[in-house]
Amino acid sequence: MRHRGTHRVGVLAALVLAAGALVPCKGSAELGGAGVVGVPEFVPDTATARTRFVTVEKERVNGSRIVLDVVLHNIDQPVTGVALKITYPNTIARFSTCTDGNLFPPGTCYASETPPAGSGEVFLARTVASASQATTVIGAKIALRVEFIVSGKGSGPIVFEAQNLGGGDASAVLDANGDPILMTWYSGTLLGR
Repeated sequence: MRHRGTHRVGVLAALVLAAGALVPCKGSAELGGAGVVGVPEFVPDTATARTRFVTVEKERVNGSRIVLDVVLHNIDQPVTGVALKITYPNTIARFSTCTDGNLFPPGTCYASETPPAGSGEVFLARTVASASQATTVIGAKIALRVEFIVSGKGSGPIVFEAQNLGGGDASAVLDANGDPILMTWYSGTLLGR
């Protein structure tokens, strides 16, 4: 899906507070066997791709577990954080864990799933300790990795909610002032076979 937003809001304090209320991700139990595939909705062509976009890309599959990368592309201003609210197909998959990517210095990815567990909606956050650790994105960098356990046959989308708005229940890439950077967002699909 392709979405755009134009609102700018001060969200760094809200993100830090939200991240403080989140807990580092922990793995969950295996739910059963299923072949699993991650299908990005958009595969960037580096010769023609627009600047400032986010994609979901398959990292690896191991049995019924799939790891998807949330990748930032070509952001010409400093990035200090990423806040993501995503929905996923909870009829065939369960959120398992999130881990750090290669965008920021080593740190912790925080996650909070909307109760009950397996609701199909999760908030993820990754920030730097200070604005001095902000980084620009030349090419592609992985903001974070998200693991799912697929337990059935079927398919469904992974959707970024409220793109470019930021805050406790929306998705945003944040600049050095904690304001959302206008991005184009491309979601993906989970398939269980």
